[in-house]
Amino acid sequence: MIKIIYWTSTTLLSAFLLLSSWTYFFSKTTIEGFRELGFPDFFRMELAVLKILAAIILLVPTIPMLAKHWAYAGAFFFLLTALVM
Repeated sequence: MIKIIYWTSTTLLSAFLLLSSWTYFFSKTTIEGFRELGFPDFFRMELAVLKILAAIILLVPTIPMLAKHWAYAGAFFFLLTALVM
């Protein structure tokens, strides 16, 4: 049961990360929003690539747990800063 909950929540989080990174690349609204906030384009691309890497790290079972912990921490800080802004 615990494994089902773990993989369900991990898959949902990874899907969220991949979807949001897709919007960083292709959504005109998101791109314009970054520009209006004063962020440079390389920062948007950097965040998108890091989200893709985090999703991959979380989904591949053979990656060491330390890397998974950092990926979860990065996702947590992303969501925390999104709530604050």
